Amino acid sequence: MKRSSMDGDVPIVLIVDDDPESLLLVSTMVEYIGYRPVTASTFDEARELLEQRPAALVLDMVMPEMTSDRIATLLHETSNTLPVVFMSAAMQGRLGAQAANYVRLGVNVVSTLAKPFWIDVLVNALEHAIPDAPAGAIAAS
Repeated sequence: MKRSSMDGDVPIVLIVDDDPESLLLVSTMVEYIGYRPVTASTFDEARELLEQRPAALVLDMVMPEMTSDRIATLLHETSNTLPVVFMSAAMQGRLGAQAANYVRLGVNVVSTLAKPFWIDVLVNALEHAIPDAPAGAIAAS
């Protein structure tokens, strides 16, 4: 989906990952398909950016200082139903099981992505996470 960057209704997608290269790659993909990416590499940055009320959260599962667990706990404690797309390279074999644990905690996990992933997989995950995104989208090539 490609949306005009001039559109004030472009959904914000918060991307949280401790790897700067991964943040750059995923945020570039998110921007390319028409969303407005904001990025964080720590729990404190993510907590602050959650106040911007993003439309979706793309969260790396394996981060220092239990960042993913802390964010999941924060979402649970604040009854935040923000759609979450979990991604991981290190936990490919356990990605689904770990996501299920977060679902039991009350986190709105809508998709999981095993790194590396293609842009079409991210497009599908975000379309599922943000089904009511503004009209006027075109398919990403």
